[in-house]
Amino acid sequence: MFIDSGQAASLDLKGMKQITPVKWLGVIILIIIVGLIGCYIFHPLTVAVTGYGEVEAPADSAVIAFTIADVNQSPAQVQMNIMNKAQEMKQVLVDNGFKAEEVILSVPTVEVGQGGYQATMSLGGTTDRVQDMSVLNALLYERGAVYVAQPILSTKETAQWQSAAMDLALADANLKVSKIAADKHKLFKRLVGIMESDNSQVQATTLTQSAIPVQQQEGQVLVAQDTIKVSRAVVTTYKLW
Repeated sequence: MFIDSGQAASLDLKGMKQITPVKWLGVIILIIIVGLIGCYIFHPLTVAVTGYGEVEAPADSAVIAFTIADVNQSPAQVQMNIMNKAQEMKQVLVDNGFKAEEVILSVPTVEVGQGGYQATMSLGGTTDRVQDMSVLNALLYERGAVYVAQPILSTKETAQWQSAAMDLALADANLKVSKIAADKHKLFKRLVGIMESDNSQVQATTLTQSAIPVQQQEGQVLVAQDTIKVSRAVVTTYKLW
């Protein structure tokens, strides 16, 4: 059956008339909904949050350093005196748990000062008897040390404690972004990036007799006589829908 152009136009017009305003409204609403869904899917909200985590780790080693001095009218004699005193102080360390081969002695320094020639020398070493540090400090002063630096604590299981601190940091970041998602009425989130803070590396920690933090650092902070804190800070990026 052949239909000419006039008849085709008449059929198209009838088809258009069959689409009621309600149907047109439905089509428009459907288009809007599809557009909104597309924007929702392809244009997520991107947020960056910082997470922080810290754990307490038992210190299992300490580094100690101190200075001795001597004064004499003779430069040769003062140098001999300081070397003898250094050997005596080294023996004090050995008697208190330090390995003789690991005790470090600096080169003596001799200068002209009031009262004659003044010689100074530094010694140091590492021990695992962390709990005895306050007693050792007092003993070194008693035996003639003119200055004893605060012992530096460390832990051998650094990677283990760093990993635990990182887990807490990521959990903290996830909690923060969940709150943001709730405030923004977002139902879904996805982690797309993690960047560790530059200053979250493990730092040396000093030990004080009073066990009060005197050196606040993100890597490690003293919390007790034989305990340190290992901490991690991360910046995480999330996409929210």
